[in-house]
Amino acid sequence: MASLKIGSLLLRTLSKPIANKIKQQAKDHDGFKSRTIQMAQFLHRAEMNLRVKLLGESPRHVRPLSESKAIDTGANFLSETFLFSVAAIIIFGETWRSKRAEGKRRDAIQDALEQNKADIERLQGILNEEKQEREDAVKREKELEKVVEEIVLIGLHGGFGELPDEWKRHLVLGELAKRFRTADRVLRDDDEVEDGSEARAGMQQVDLARAQEVAETLKAATSERAEEAGTAAAGDDGKADVDTQP
Repeated sequence: MASLKIGSLLLRTLSKPIANKIKQQAKDHDGFKSRTIQMAQFLHRAEMNLRVKLLGESPRHVRPLSESKAIDTGANFLSETFLFSVAAIIIFGETWRSKRAEGKRRDAIQDALEQNKADIERLQGILNEEKQEREDAVKREKELEKVVEEIVLIGLHGGFGELPDEWKRHLVLGELAKRFRTADRVLRDDDEVEDGSEARAGMQQVDLARAQEVAETLKAATSERAEEAGTAAAGDDGKADVDTQP
């Protein structure tokens, strides 16, 4: 771009001396001078005929120019034509350069828009994945709460006095529901989001399995205690019947 501007400035600077040189050659060079005279006479006749037609008069004989006058007219015409051609070339060059720069700018804007669109789609996909992960976490949390509530109900109906300490420790699973309520916190970057989501999902799956196992164990223990209590009650009733007989 800078070289094009320098070239146009140099061409403008050299056009005037070159035009003067062409004008001088038209006067001094014999072959060039004869062609210059013929061109000047043709231009003179065309100009006079055009003037006559514009004035509405009938065409008449045009007196030719003198040799010196024809040489000056032809030389001036050649020099002016050269200057006009240089100016036209410079204008066309500037126009082409402007259109080219405008095209590059439009392409850059289009590329930026496409990049922004791709970034928006990528971020939308990340948001959708995060939303799905949160919904899954909430679902697992609700399932875990149901299991914990079931464990507590079993404990309330059957009692925990005779349960081993290992079973009693599982009652702290009720705190897991509160802890998992913070599963929707915002992490700092994409790697942390992915690692944190996988860690939360794995932890919840393990705790849910443990809670279900404890619930089944408590159910079995409660059933055994109920059967033992029923057997003991039946034995007491039989003993009472024996004592009441005469």
